[in-house]
Amino acid sequence: MNTRDDLKKKILNYNKYEIKHLLNLLYKNNYISDINIYEKEDNEIIEIILLSLLKKNNKDIKKSCATLDLFLRKMIDEYYVSLLLSDRIFSMHCYIHLSNNKVFNENEKYIFKKERGVMQNAMRFNNHSSLSQTNTILKATNDVIDFLNSIDCTKSNKDEYLAYLLNKYNQSKEENTFDWLSGHDKELAKWCIDYFSKNETIDIKCRNKPALFRYEKTFNIIIPAIFHSLEISDAEKKLFLINMRKAWGQKKYRTKIKNEKKKTLNLVVDETIDKRLKKLSKEFDVPVNKIVSMMTIYLADKYTEIKALEEEKKNNKRKQLQNLM
Repeated sequence: MNTRDDLKKKILNYNKYEIKHLLNLLYKNNYISDINIYEKEDNEIIEIILLSLLKKNNKDIKKSCATLDLFLRKMIDEYYVSLLLSDRIFSMHCYIHLSNNKVFNENEKYIFKKERGVMQNAMRFNNHSSLSQTNTILKATNDVIDFLNSIDCTKSNKDEYLAYLLNKYNQSKEENTFDWLSGHDKELAKWCIDYFSKNETIDIKCRNKPALFRYEKTFNIIIPAIFHSLEISDAEKKLFLINMRKAWGQKKYRTKIKNEKKKTLNLVVDETIDKRLKKLSKEFDVPVNKIVSMMTIYLADKYTEIKALEEEKKNNKRKQLQNLM
């Protein structure tokens, strides 16, 4: 490859994903000054890439080709790109994990779960992707892809990290189901967001949450993504989910009681009464509280009848007295 046309043909053979990656790295390494050239026509973009490479490499074709090869070697595997774009919970799982863990240092080297005890300044993913401006899942996904592609870290380390995230995600998803999160239940959406906002574990392990976290329409994606990304033990995860589902069950019960205009009573009864209530419950195949309600209604009706009879007796006595007088 010795001519300008050869170099141009090489660039033309790249797909859109590779072209976008090249533009990000050209901008990062000061080959180009405007990152917004994505919006230009394809031919114009190719020409900009070509000219920037030749200018930076003093019109040396071989050096320019070597630069292209070097930049493309930093790209994450297409398998992970496809997975990030197709599985929205997985992509948000990756975004949230990057936002809340020390994964790369300031020199853009992979440090997650490595060199324990060695103090290193971490690279902040949220300097690359603003939490407050991440208001769509597609933006979050693209930010993860662009970030991992652009950092000066070996491809093997990037793939190692993504393999860890995928394994963590699959294991957590298999052991902890979120099928009960209905995307059409607005009350459940509000409750989940509020529950995660006030939960101590979430506050400690997942303090950095994107603006998407507050959106009810995507809660059934963001809530599982946060949960799967948590760096806690399997036992802690199971307990977390048990407590969460129990709390939601209690919330639904309280709402049901309120809507049906019912009250919760704490009753202390003798052991004999307890046994009799349970026996009646079994006999009539209704809950104990229903038995108590039935007995109360029955006694209340009887009481009304008795009061009416007593009142009638009093009236009769008055009439008898009046007749005597």
